[in-house]
This record gives sequence, C-alpha cells and structure tokens, in this order.
Amino acid sequence: RLEDRAALMDLMTDYARAVDAKDWRAYLAVFEEEAWVNYEPSGGVSGKVEEVQIWMAKVFTFMGPAQHLLGNFEFYWDEANEDVCIVRCLFHNPVRIWWFPLAQPFFSCGGWYVNRM
Repeated sequence: RLEDRAALMDLMTDYARAVDAKDWRAYLAVFEEEAWVNYEPSGGVSGKVEEVQIWMAKVFTFMGPAQHLLGNFEFYWDEANEDVCIVRCLFHNPVRIWWFPLAQPFFSCGGWYVNRM
C-alpha cells in the first residue's frame, strides 16, 4: 500500500501543478476519460472532465499566479474493491488577481479535495 499511496499523492501533485501552470493538457492527463469532476462545493461547475476543463480555462484567464499547497492526506481503500481508494487531502491555494486595478490583490481558497480513485 505504500507504493499506492505514493502514486496517488503524485497524481494529486500533478493535478495541482497542472492547475497552477494553467496547463490544460496536463490537467486532462490526470483524469480518466470518463471522469466526472465536481467543483460545485466551491462555486464552480460539475461535469465531464473535458467540459470542466473548458470552464477552468475561462475562469483562470482572470487569475494570475497560483500555488497549491496540499497536505494531510488520508487514504481509505474500498473493502469491496481494493482497487478503489478514496483520497482526501487539504488544499490551500493563494491566487493573485492580475486585472484588478492598482493593488492586484491575493485571495486564498482552501478546503478538502475528496477523490474516488
């Protein structure tokens, strides 16, 4: 399980790096083709990964540099199917608004990512 945990943490890091870099090809590569992505709890959209990626690209156009911080990883393997794992991790992401006049303020979003992998 240690190797599985490391691989899942790497996948979450790849996700964060793709979003921070606004590398939407890398973002898509993190997900399975049939993945359903849900950003509704944070005021976003929910849908197939390709649809959500289009929304992400539009929204992140207005944002400057971002830097995810991930931590407090929790792993829960499905007892009925050991190939399935729920990964929960804390995130903090400070973002700068580049288009805002004068100050270019930072704002932070944070919470928990919960993924069925």
